[in-house]
Amino acid sequence: MKMSTELVKDRKGFSILEENFTTQKVVVTSDWISRGPHEKAMQENSEFFYGNLLPVLRNADLTIVNVETVLGDLGKPIWKGGPTLKSSGKMTRALEVVPFHLACLANNHVRDYGAEGLAETIKLLHQAGIDTIGAGCCEEEITKPSIIKLGDTTLGILNVAEGESSLPPYVGAPGVASMDLQRIEKQISTLKEKIDVIMLIVHAGREYVPAPPPYIQEAYREMLRYGADVVIGHHPHVPQGIEIYQGRPIVYSLGNFAFWQPAPNPYQHLGYMVELEFKGSRLVSLAVIPYKILSDGLTLLEGEEEKHFYTEFQMISRLLYDSKKVAELWEAYVDIFYERTGGTKLVFDYSDQHSAAKTANCFRTITYSEMIITMMERVRDETIGTSPKWARDLVSRWMGISDS
Repeated sequence: MKMSTELVKDRKGFSILEENFTTQKVVVTSDWISRGPHEKAMQENSEFFYGNLLPVLRNADLTIVNVETVLGDLGKPIWKGGPTLKSSGKMTRALEVVPFHLACLANNHVRDYGAEGLAETIKLLHQAGIDTIGAGCCEEEITKPSIIKLGDTTLGILNVAEGESSLPPYVGAPGVASMDLQRIEKQISTLKEKIDVIMLIVHAGREYVPAPPPYIQEAYREMLRYGADVVIGHHPHVPQGIEIYQGRPIVYSLGNFAFWQPAPNPYQHLGYMVELEFKGSRLVSLAVIPYKILSDGLTLLEGEEEKHFYTEFQMISRLLYDSKKVAELWEAYVDIFYERTGGTKLVFDYSDQHSAAKTANCFRTITYSEMIITMMERVRDETIGTSPKWARDLVSRWMGISDS
């Protein structure tokens, strides 16, 4: 346990021991891509695009973003189950203007245009003065942590992902850092010897759900048991809550950042940044800063919208402390997915390259295999479709669908 000298007080409640550490602010954001109406908005005025989020970002000593796209013109699209994403290399200026200091690349899109596209993305970011983490041309570069000195705080950051098609296709190939818990445990153990604070930034889980699947919750908790001080997640494209586990925070999903999705689901147009304040080796505060995502940019939530966000955020965060409810939400999602995909019509297909890549991903990526196994077990046990109504209603709302 780390105790602050500020907690030593006189009988009137005033601190009697002064702490000399300076406060350092780190702001972590989530998924960024330049596409759709956002591309035009960024081109016309990048500062205006970030709106009143910009002062918060510029007030930080370190700003972090997940660049979930290939940058530049090099490479050819790979065969994969989902879409391949690419942005103009010129759009690094929309990252420079903030400025972002560190780009997380461990995600499921940064290798969409193969090794050549990944290398060009890293090159363009470095040319823009933005460091990268979570991807590279070889294993050493892929898994290398970022060690950053901020005043009295030495911060060690690891960036990992389930990765899907962004994982190296063979040993030694370019790609992103996997969510290999054995390797992560060893890295945390090594970092603990020389680092004040260890942060894990993870791109994983299931999309459009209000809570993490049970396996994600267990994996993120395990990272804290290994010795990490904070775990921050993205990938679900909707906000999820925060759990304080063994005295340390797990931020399960920040939702979208500058990631335009034309879907009408309101939760895909909401997100939040976290502003972490450190004094030496202590995390002294974590602020949740919500915003909405418009076609022409981002803007902080205010008034009734902000109040409503925090009310729902409190609700989904409380659920994380009840393992039964987390499991019921996962089962509700599986039930809804089963019903919406035609039940037994969900089959594995490898009749062409795209179908084969999609099917392979179901075996290779835990988020898909966990869903499929849970679905099959519920069909086998005749429990499919029996998830409780409260869970179905909440999952349906977060998915932006009508469950009737």
